Amino acid sequence: MHDPLRRFRLSVKSLRKFRLLAPVVGFLELSYLAIKLQIESYRNSIFLKWVWGKEKIRIIPLDDVVQIKIPVIQGNYCYNPTILFYEEKFFGFARISNVSYKPEVDLFGRSILREKVTYLLNGVVSFILDCNLQLSDYSVVRPLTGVPNLEDPKAVLINDSPYLFCNLVSKEQNGVDRSIHCSVVALNLMNNQVIPYQSPFHKNIEKNWVPFITQDSIVSFHYSVEPQIRLDYSHSVSEPRVTYYGNVSRHNLHGGSQVVEVSTNLFMRVARRRVVLPGRKIATLSYIVFHNSEGEIVRISKPFLFREFGFEICNGLTSDKENLVFSWGENDKDMFVGRISVQKLLAWALG
Repeated sequence: MHDPLRRFRLSVKSLRKFRLLAPVVGFLELSYLAIKLQIESYRNSIFLKWVWGKEKIRIIPLDDVVQIKIPVIQGNYCYNPTILFYEEKFFGFARISNVSYKPEVDLFGRSILREKVTYLLNGVVSFILDCNLQLSDYSVVRPLTGVPNLEDPKAVLINDSPYLFCNLVSKEQNGVDRSIHCSVVALNLMNNQVIPYQSPFHKNIEKNWVPFITQDSIVSFHYSVEPQIRLDYSHSVSEPRVTYYGNVSRHNLHGGSQVVEVSTNLFMRVARRRVVLPGRKIATLSYIVFHNSEGEIVRISKPFLFREFGFEICNGLTSDKENLVFSWGENDKDMFVGRISVQKLLAWALG
């Protein structure tokens, strides 16, 4: 039914050029979204029953889980943290925003704001964790500003210098115009320079690319899983080399953490899949994605949760050689970090 529905929506969109039909087009598009939501939630419910059955829901067996609380002004939220082990310390960065979404959708499958806002504000905070993953200090890297602004940072070292790869929001939703424009940039934390990365696909929404650095310091990205695409930017950020690999997943996993090397010719990251369940509740399923040194996916774990059903966004993964530390946000308002030994994680994910 998916293809007939999609063809129906495309046919409806073609009628937009006739202004007199605008009310009819609007009604038909909302009807399409409502029907699509019901089909999607039913399919997701069947999928989860098939994956877990009567077994206990699969939760990653972290040894330590700590909630990170950074004070913010009422009406603002701090979430989606990233983390980086650097100079023998755990440095974290997170998004601050006046926008926070509930883990549910409306009748048409659209996200629901926790509080109504008239415009989008985004900023970035940094924090330091001690060896017990307790918060020891924090500061503001980028204050709250209107569009254009940065969101959802990922911390990566390039030639021993820290960079934040972020989504640059250049256009926000406005009234009936629900379109968003964003692209991927890197923020050099040493000189505050913002480096844009031009997409070869020229879409309005380019976000959540997963950066990794090759041995010759080329900045590369895992662009997508389905299809599996890698982008390589050498000395020019405007002309990337595009590599396609064979498809390994029927689910379009997206976003997630940085890439960490866990053994010889084996790298891993966290990717996620957003699902809508009956009752219009949202759950985010996480997956461990394993790559070889060429960046090609060699294995994907079964879906799992960090703590519980909800809007879990893992935006951070780092290693102190013996342990892996994950950082994630919950329901666009809370932040957590968790630690597990490399060997324990590999045995669990690959077993």
